[in-house]
Amino acid sequence: MQTETVLDPNTADIDTINRRQSPRQDACIPSVLVDKQSMSYTTIMDFSEGGIRLRTSIPLQMDDEIEVIIKPYNNPTARPIHLKLEVKHCRVEDEESFSIGTQLKNYFDDIMSTLQNYAMPSKSTSFNSRLASILA
Repeated sequence: MQTETVLDPNTADIDTINRRQSPRQDACIPSVLVDKQSMSYTTIMDFSEGGIRLRTSIPLQMDDEIEVIIKPYNNPTARPIHLKLEVKHCRVEDEESFSIGTQLKNYFDDIMSTLQNYAMPSKSTSFNSRLASILA
């Protein structure tokens, strides 16, 4: 008889939890999260070829389908980027935020280079000014 191993994030080895087919890249990209019931601000914390980790103030359920909208901060005339994602996990980070692991549902060739461009810090573009451009 074969048993299935279920990982408890509170007791599992961190290397086991963080294993990935593709390496993650750290980021701090302000964006907007749209789910079935609401729209809220979120931050892309890291990404890999197949998924994105978000920090948000609202909890989401596993298998929820959501959309993340990123407004280009370096080109005000560019159209926002819409990413369809499926929630794979939701973990409490602190009293006010959740870490949401997602898998990309739609994929286009330039997504990695686009996200890398957004993730690169710019001396002239602070987090607050990038967030302000989303609100504009």
